[in-house]
Amino acid sequence: MNNRRKILILRQLKSQQQLKKHAANAPKAGAAAPPAGHAAARQTRQWRRERVRTPNGGHGCASIHREKFKPLGGPDGGNGGRGGNVILQATGRLRTLAPFKYKKKYRAESGENGTGGRCAGKMGQDITVEVPVGTVIKDRTTGQIIGDLNADGDTCVVAEGGRGGLGNMNFSNST
Repeated sequence: MNNRRKILILRQLKSQQQLKKHAANAPKAGAAAPPAGHAAARQTRQWRRERVRTPNGGHGCASIHREKFKPLGGPDGGNGGRGGNVILQATGRLRTLAPFKYKKKYRAESGENGTGGRCAGKMGQDITVEVPVGTVIKDRTTGQIIGDLNADGDTCVVAEGGRGGLGNMNFSNST
């Protein structure tokens, strides 16, 4: 299973002042061009290529319950924890995509494995990445729009964490 996703973060510039400032800082001839389909909109958009990775869920545990005077205690392996999500959230505190210039990869925490004694693994921590209001998120491989964050506080789940595995306590029967 491919658990990596390449996304494209676009931001439409709104005010005339932003347009003038961005046009003055536009790349010169011979510099890297924006992705295909966006070359004509170079003066009115900012864009960044990012990679997000969906974290894995934890593995389920296979263990047998043992006690002194019980010959067959039965299965008691716990379930694995769910992996965290990568969430983009729009905020009015940011104006540009400059914070994305140096950090290209975002990954949430993976879930922990289950253990014996019917103990489930810990769930992975979600990661929230702040982007400016007016951001559009696209999948780079398909070109499909994943989310459009137009208002302050809007969120979009870009990469959903994996489901935890089942422990052998789920496969026990009554006989």
